[in-house]
Amino acid sequence: MRRLLLWSLAILAVLAIASQFALPPIAEHVASDRLTDGGGTADVELSAFPALRLLFGDGDRIDVSANGLDLPASAEQTGALDELDGFDHVAISLRRSKIGPVTLRKFSLSRDGSMPYSLRSLAYTSPADLVDFGAKELGPLEGFALRFGAGRALSSRAHDRIPIHLHMRISDQGGRIVVVGGSGSIAGIPTGPLAELVTAAVAVRI
Repeated sequence: MRRLLLWSLAILAVLAIASQFALPPIAEHVASDRLTDGGGTADVELSAFPALRLLFGDGDRIDVSANGLDLPASAEQTGALDELDGFDHVAISLRRSKIGPVTLRKFSLSRDGSMPYSLRSLAYTSPADLVDFGAKELGPLEGFALRFGAGRALSSRAHDRIPIHLHMRISDQGGRIVVVGGSGSIAGIPTGPLAELVTAAVAVRI
């Protein structure tokens, strides 16, 4: 009986050591694949001790550096930060990427401990891109009406670039992304919903 117990403990120890080396690369590969499904490159680094914590969306650090991503955006943001909230340190950096109607030149999302996330972004969009995104969210009939009405109103300025500058603090409140501080500018349009939309599109694929 004692020998069986010793053997069981030895096997568990070997499995624990093996998982510490095997799980992080697997999780990193899965996250990278999700991010680059539409193109681009992504380098994902995860750390957790014990590594089995990664199976439950929990860990010590998550670092992401990506370039040229093309991610779809959705107005649905419930639970978007769940996978990131379990990590003590978060650092995400994107360059020359596109999320829905927004083209990102630079984007960073970071957090240490229980502090709110810090979001910084230099980006741009256009009236045509915003209308197209809104039409897709509304559905076929309402989307057609929006495109038709906006097309007549926008005329030659539909593809003008609208610069976006974001420097905000965001948090997860009741499963939703909420802006808790900072500022942003986008031609007088409230930037909170746009910041939440971009953040959700990145977070749900990690």
